[in-house]
Amino acid sequence: MKSKGFILLVGLVSVTPAFAQDLSSIYSSSVLQQGVIGMGKPTLEAGQKAYTSSASQNAKNNSSARISLNAMTKVLQYKSSSTISQSVRTDLRTHLIRTNSSPGFQAEITKALSTDAIWQEFDRLLTSYGYSSRNLADVMAAYYVCGWEIVHKQEIQPQQFRAIRNQLAVTMANSPDIRRLSDAEKQRTAEAMGIMTAIAGAGSQELLKQRNQQGFAELQQAVYQSFSKQGIDLKQLKLTDDGFVMG
Repeated sequence: MKSKGFILLVGLVSVTPAFAQDLSSIYSSSVLQQGVIGMGKPTLEAGQKAYTSSASQNAKNNSSARISLNAMTKVLQYKSSSTISQSVRTDLRTHLIRTNSSPGFQAEITKALSTDAIWQEFDRLLTSYGYSSRNLADVMAAYYVCGWEIVHKQEIQPQQFRAIRNQLAVTMANSPDIRRLSDAEKQRTAEAMGIMTAIAGAGSQELLKQRNQQGFAELQQAVYQSFSKQGIDLKQLKLTDDGFVMG
């Protein structure tokens, strides 16, 4: 990931200033929890269980994590289906337009999710830095990191992202819940989380570009509350070169 934090790279996806201003309404809405986040269950719950377990202990040694990853990559990867991709976009559009009654907002959501352009951009981003959108741990690491960067207004460096991804991947790959998931369940979670990560990253960058401090602060709070409802306290997560630890 070179020298930029993940959030800056996700910002390659473009959104309008008005849409960015409305982002907090997405994250603060119960629709996100019940609809969008719900699309990823049970995968997201299993991943979070592994994630919080790992973060509450000392982060694993990176060299041993790589060995484990090479042995367990198959557990985390999935075969994608274009039919499921279209279903994910349709479901996301249905849920997200319910978070804001503004015609402009709804029109932009509809346009953004009418094709797979956002997902393809997210896929290209991960691929260009040695990760895969078809690896559940890679996508979920990006989802957590983007949220953490927004809440802390701080960039994560390449080696730190790698450590977080390894930390999450090892624990997820050893999770019986994850091992039982079908390709379809993994894909629905990965694509929903990837699209939301791209939108959040792009929106936060647009707010900063416009120097909209109030809008960014509202987004920070909304993202924090969204993760809190999922059982993740982003403010209590400390970043180390070996990954996240609970502070």
